[in-house]
Amino acid sequence: MKAFIIAAGLGTRLRPLTNTVPKCMIDIGNHPLLWYHVMSLKTSGITDIWINTHWLADQVTSFFGDGSQFGVHISYSHEPELLGTSGAVVNPVSGIKEDLSKGPFIVSYGDNFTNFNFRSLIDFHNQKKPLLTIVVNHSDEPWTKGVIETDPSSRITRMVEKPPKEDIRSDLTNAGMYLCEPEIINHIPSGFSDFAADIFPQLISARLPLYALTMSEYLQDTGTPQRYTKAQVDFPSLNFPFKL
Repeated sequence: MKAFIIAAGLGTRLRPLTNTVPKCMIDIGNHPLLWYHVMSLKTSGITDIWINTHWLADQVTSFFGDGSQFGVHISYSHEPELLGTSGAVVNPVSGIKEDLSKGPFIVSYGDNFTNFNFRSLIDFHNQKKPLLTIVVNHSDEPWTKGVIETDPSSRITRMVEKPPKEDIRSDLTNAGMYLCEPEIINHIPSGFSDFAADIFPQLISARLPLYALTMSEYLQDTGTPQRYTKAQVDFPSLNFPFKL
């Protein structure tokens, strides 16, 4: 199984820090944020990894190289112009579309800080056998994220990106980690597109099988100075499925 870490974001809300450091390379516990994603995937047995790049891409490629020093193999999909979370999967110039089409693959948003064990996602997906499994978590502020509703079997029945508070009927939100069957690539158009805003609602409307796995581990978005600070404060109390 392969994995794709979405790491091309500009991190504009973290400026001036991200004027000189790409968002995915901000430091937590003396390691770049992206390092935790790579190590989590490796610990779960996934060693063939794609990373997309854009802003200050050389900092990512110089640190990780081909991945061999971390026990993985890393390929890069560079985006001169940002393609969005799902558009990145079908980047026409990098070869990523052809490679990910060969079998199931994991997508992970590189701006999240988490100690999630991807093995649980793989096991759940193999049990349910859907087109797509989305990792979700309980949120105290669901209106700031993509809200997900499910039936008793955990099949996703509705997904709304940042809905008004009065329309919220669930506290489950998109955690930014997916396991996709390769057929999902057929539903992604060329050019810019977003999984949560564009692709997933269409799949749900078409009644295709999408399921939600509710995580119990820690998850913190690092997209603002306040959230980044919280991740740093929380770090010492966390346990990871790999050696720091």
